Amino acid sequence: MLTIFGSKMCSDCNEFKKHLDLHNISYTFIDINESLSNLKLFLQHRDTNPLFDDAKKMNKIGIPAFMEEDGPLSIDWETYLKNHNIEILEYKSCDLEKKGC
Repeated sequence: MLTIFGSKMCSDCNEFKKHLDLHNISYTFIDINESLSNLKLFLQHRDTNPLFDDAKKMNKIGIPAFMEEDGPLSIDWETYLKNHNIEILEYKSCDLEKKGC
């Protein structure tokens, strides 16, 4: 099962979840704005994983971030969907470049 770190306020997170729901892909969503423990759990990954270096340089949060049970963390949800043969519907990103929050 997928675990997603994100925020209900993030349009990219919501779009990722919508696409997963449309294709009946199970996931656990950890809303980083729901509690300090959720935020701290995400920040443990964000502050130590080089995956987030570019996002931090561009003053982005780095969400949605996700991982499969035994897999590495990723922030490229569009590639995940494409690899699962899921067409990405048109949406409004929370970033002008449509590259995540």
